Amino acid sequence: MKAAVLFGKRDIRFEERSVPKPGADQVQIKVGKVGVCGSDVHYYKEGKIGDFVVKEPIVLGHEFSGVVSAVGSAVSKVKEGDRVVVEPGFPCGTCDICLSGRYNVCRKVDFFGSPPIDGAFQEYVIAPERFVFPIPDEMSLEEGAFVEPTAVAVHSVNRGQVGLGDVALVIGAGPIGLLTMQAAYGAGASKVFISDFDKDRLKAARSLGATEALDASMGTVRQVMGLTEGRGVDVVLEAVGAEETLNEAIDAAGPAGRVVAIGLSPETTLRFNFFEFMKKELDILGVWRYRWAYPPAIALLASKRVRVEPMVTHRFGLEQVEEALLTCAEMRGKPIKVVVSVGD
Repeated sequence: MKAAVLFGKRDIRFEERSVPKPGADQVQIKVGKVGVCGSDVHYYKEGKIGDFVVKEPIVLGHEFSGVVSAVGSAVSKVKEGDRVVVEPGFPCGTCDICLSGRYNVCRKVDFFGSPPIDGAFQEYVIAPERFVFPIPDEMSLEEGAFVEPTAVAVHSVNRGQVGLGDVALVIGAGPIGLLTMQAAYGAGASKVFISDFDKDRLKAARSLGATEALDASMGTVRQVMGLTEGRGVDVVLEAVGAEETLNEAIDAAGPAGRVVAIGLSPETTLRFNFFEFMKKELDILGVWRYRWAYPPAIALLASKRVRVEPMVTHRFGLEQVEEALLTCAEMRGKPIKVVVSVGD
């Protein structure tokens, strides 16, 4: 099979590899569609995310769908020919953290496309059966590639305890921000504002139901305070991962509000307004991937409560993976979501 391998910063090479064979409890999947994630772009551009550093050649890609091509002898949940998605983080399942239910922060997680585990920019992968989920007939493989980022959105909304009648602000109208905006409505938010500098992303936000799509160049916090009569919002979902936007989130939150930090930064340290955080008695909540979020994410996409068609701006084939990554890294053609077709 063909695999697109990252050897170093901005260095993708193709290799011919043996098709991996499934073990007893594993599923072999012919990869269909793969979404390009911001983390893929960080690994491609900087060779790291925080303290996750690319030291050996690695295949990127973790937002994917595909078709079951073979199953191990102990597999019973799926069969050859099933259309599936994979929750790409595999925890140990036995430690105190896993047994508490918060398996996403297990100390021993293996994660597709993150050092040292190869991901989905290759023609076949294998995964444990317990992390393989069938998708319904009404969901396309391209929509299936959105299950993983939608799971991030579901988990983020859960972390922020978004509830009936809440007023929310999403900072950043990239793919995660647009999905989080829709998930916040699904959780019962009455109003969801979203901010960004990019006019095309704001247009997409409006088409997906934003209460207000705010031009960040006009001052996100100022606009939010005007829309809320100076009260601020109940919850801010920060989907950028920058020092400036984290501080905007703190400023835009009302007293006793919640700030959910979703966006990842390649830097390990960000400074924030500690006094404002304390004065308002805010809850600042981190998001690390997701837990128990795949079934609701699949349901939201299948029911069209979360829509993705306005988000896909660029499509590439496997042989164009580096072009796909560069399109995101250099914002060529104003991408929102880039999808790579590995197979049908």
